[in-house]
Amino acid sequence: MKRFQCNYDISLDVELLIRRSGIYPESFRGKTVLLTGGTGFFGVWMICALLAVKKQLDGDLRLIILSRNPAKFLQTHANQRFENQVE
Repeated sequence: MKRFQCNYDISLDVELLIRRSGIYPESFRGKTVLLTGGTGFFGVWMICALLAVKKQLDGDLRLIILSRNPAKFLQTHANQRFENQVE
């Protein structure tokens, strides 16, 4: 079964979420976030949201994403440019 891939840029959605949520991105500075289930539909969205926060913090946020097959995940989502941004 071929998996559906969405190439929709969610960056505007993420920015809106951060503004409306009341989350203070600065509270993530210097922290490490472990995300399990990071390769599913919601996980990919969460990775994008956390990468947006990381960008706001000039990279001062460490992301660790749990995946059964990291190489396949990175290949599937090559357009998202996750490489070198998460561990």
